[in-house]
Amino acid sequence: MKIIFVCTGNTCRSPMAEYLFKHLIPQEKKESFEIISSGINAYSKMPISNHAKALLKEKNIDASSHYSTLFSPKLADSDTLILTMTRAHKDAIVRLYPEFSLSVYTLFEYVGEGSDIIDPFGGSLETYRACMLQIEALLNKLYLKT
Repeated sequence: MKIIFVCTGNTCRSPMAEYLFKHLIPQEKKESFEIISSGINAYSKMPISNHAKALLKEKNIDASSHYSTLFSPKLADSDTLILTMTRAHKDAIVRLYPEFSLSVYTLFEYVGEGSDIIDPFGGSLETYRACMLQIEALLNKLYLKT
């Protein structure tokens, strides 16, 4: 199963979701998944934010090799699940790439809830921590659905 987590710049929320979800998958099931992240307005090769990297490191997750990727149709196929951090991200993908309209959901929407994931960009470490906790709770529900 291929999953793409999408946010704006691919330096905060979507890479946190990518690395947390990869960490959540048991070793014996890792081969069944391809997990990546991207951003709808990402600049190429930007590193993960320092706060996101530090919080992941607290969980023994090394995201230092992450560099941002712009979302494009080349990343997905008809079987790819595209999970966005906000409704605006989802709407942008559907508008730009209508062929993915049946494959794209907000992360909240996909797990049966409704809201947007807060954007920690420019915020304190605690703002990032609140965002990560929100993402983690949703990823646990996502894993149960996959």
